[in-house]
Amino acid sequence: DLDLILESQEIEDGGLQVITTLDIELQKAAELALEKRIQGIEKMRGFQHPAKASVDARWDGRSEMKSTDYLQGAVTVINNETGGVVAVVGGRDYRQSKYNRATQGERQIGSTVKPFVYAAAVGRGLLPGSLIEDAPLKPGEIEGAASGWSPGNSDGKFLGWQPMISGLVQSRNAMTIRAGNYAGLDKVLQTLGDAGIGQGAKRTPQIYIGNVGASLRQLTGAFSVFPNEGVRRRAFFIDRIIDKNGHVIYSTPVLENEALTPGVSQLMRRMLARVLDEGTAATVRSEFGYKEPGGGKTGTTNGYKDAWFCGYSDRLKCGVWLGLDQAETIIE
Repeated sequence: DLDLILESQEIEDGGLQVITTLDIELQKAAELALEKRIQGIEKMRGFQHPAKASVDARWDGRSEMKSTDYLQGAVTVINNETGGVVAVVGGRDYRQSKYNRATQGERQIGSTVKPFVYAAAVGRGLLPGSLIEDAPLKPGEIEGAASGWSPGNSDGKFLGWQPMISGLVQSRNAMTIRAGNYAGLDKVLQTLGDAGIGQGAKRTPQIYIGNVGASLRQLTGAFSVFPNEGVRRRAFFIDRIIDKNGHVIYSTPVLENEALTPGVSQLMRRMLARVLDEGTAATVRSEFGYKEPGGGKTGTTNGYKDAWFCGYSDRLKCGVWLGLDQAETIIE
């Protein structure tokens, strides 16, 4: 917002040119891709919510909705080198709802938290080949856990002792919790905080498997630590502002901090590449045909009320969220 950057008099004088970081072609591509994918989901068996087309048919063309009852989505694409936001989609129809789901509000981030948990564990000495048990949690095993807390895996199975990298690639809950417990809750929270998320989160080991909130923009920005050698670059939208005389009166600086050491970042990039090649995000390659080097992580929340993906190439990182405004199961 301009009022956070400029004095009120500068705004009132007018004649300002605000240069954003948006790439128009990427913006159009993001909007089209999101809408195409959601329309495909609306046609799937088990999808029981109103399709947007049916809402459009009864909409008066003027009234704004505080929240919509059809499936929504958001996209954020950020330049790795600068942190500039090159595309942002806040919802499916700005005329019906001006709420920006990419930047406003927070939702639980589910399994997209796991790369940060494993990064904390790697920072404490675990390696991709270190063995971790994929088995039900034992009473008293996890520091700070409530009695009887023992989340299972999405496939309902436990695979015994597995290399740590398998826990991330296959998104195994029990292994991730044990990796987080090894790193320690303080270390995990520090890693999340240095990456720009998790501030004010409740201190509970449930954080290890996604009980922490963030906006899509925050989460996408946090993923910058993996392609950027451990450095987090703050996301921004306004590149510069020029006054009526042609003078640059504001230019957004590149703000950064080291969230991971370069060594930890390099190991995490190798692991996240495997997630994209053969893990929970493999459809990015097999179904959508993405062939460039990169990495990423999917995430869902309890009851499949939120679906996330954050991934990156050498140049860009992209985050996607799907869900209902009033959190409900997306598809049975």
